[in-house]
Amino acid sequence: MIAIIADDFTGAAELSGLGLRYGLKVEIDTIVPKTSDVDLLVISTDTRLVTSEEAFKRVHKAVESLNDLGVKWFFKKIDSLMRGQISNEISALLSASGKNKVLCIPANPTLGRTIKDGTYFVKGKELLQTNLSKIPGFDYSTSNVMDFLMPSVGLGKCYIKKGDEIIPDSICVGEVSSFDDVLYWAAKVNDSLIPVGAADFFTALLNLNGYKIKNSVEQPKLELGEKILFVFGSAYIKSRNFIAEAREHGCCISEIPAELFDTNEDSEKYIKQWADDIIDSIKTYSRVIVAINRPYVRLDSFSHQLRNYQATAVQKALQVVSINELIIEGGATVSSVLNKVGIKEMIPLQELSHGVVRMKVKDKPDLHLTIKPGSYKWPDNIWDSK
Repeated sequence: MIAIIADDFTGAAELSGLGLRYGLKVEIDTIVPKTSDVDLLVISTDTRLVTSEEAFKRVHKAVESLNDLGVKWFFKKIDSLMRGQISNEISALLSASGKNKVLCIPANPTLGRTIKDGTYFVKGKELLQTNLSKIPGFDYSTSNVMDFLMPSVGLGKCYIKKGDEIIPDSICVGEVSSFDDVLYWAAKVNDSLIPVGAADFFTALLNLNGYKIKNSVEQPKLELGEKILFVFGSAYIKSRNFIAEAREHGCCISEIPAELFDTNEDSEKYIKQWADDIIDSIKTYSRVIVAINRPYVRLDSFSHQLRNYQATAVQKALQVVSINELIIEGGATVSSVLNKVGIKEMIPLQELSHGVVRMKVKDKPDLHLTIKPGSYKWPDNIWDSK
């Protein structure tokens, strides 16, 4: 069995989709099960937005439990833009696994995300010159990858190029300009080393371990259920454009009440008002989008509050009406909604496009869940589903 520890649900879903592409039997859980018969077990620790201490605790516990399962090898999935509690999670990995080397390859060259001379580039532009540097809650002040790593007691950090040594007790970030570079670093992985990185690094490891692609990402037609609820929390402009396009395809849009965005007074009243609007919309329309659909929110605490309002409204609505498909965009939004609704175990079924995965919810047989990272593309045929 291969195991992945991901710091958020969208990352877990993305790599589960890769597993499907390579013909593996996959499961996503929020805690490590006592037994499992899958080929690829993906654990979402949901640690990207928690404290460093809580991140260490969750990852350490997950690794200990995976050791008891007899995992063949495991991979630590991190955000390709290196958001989150990476240093403390890696400290937990080293502590629980007994290993002393870490190779970190966050670059995703297949998506135009590369690292050259320590500088992070997105499609040829330094990160700071792109909209990705302005993600709410993760503002960047530099494009230097080593500055993305917070200090961690007893753990150093280093930037390495081809031919450089992987130093023990350090987070060694490798230079990557192409997928061939990712393959080079994947060939350096051995039993004394923990591989940490993004989707391209995991893909390279699958290739080098003899796995072959068995399923195409290209899907001629999506077979979705009758009642579909989209939940959008992402502030990306592409998401707001998608909402505008959705209106043209007959989707009903249930937006956050202005009172919740402008003030927190009487929040319960306006959350109920929002939930009632969602309920009425689902009863009337086959496709409903629940969206904040506002410009960037710069204050982290307010972003969290808005996500909680949205997740609570969705929870209240789903206690009254049933849906067949729950489709969520944005990692933090996914976490908020799944925690509120109580979804903990998922069986990935279909990779709709890169990073967009449709799953069966284990304890809700009539419900399917699809997760999409905020910055990734929707499948071109999303409106062709039947």
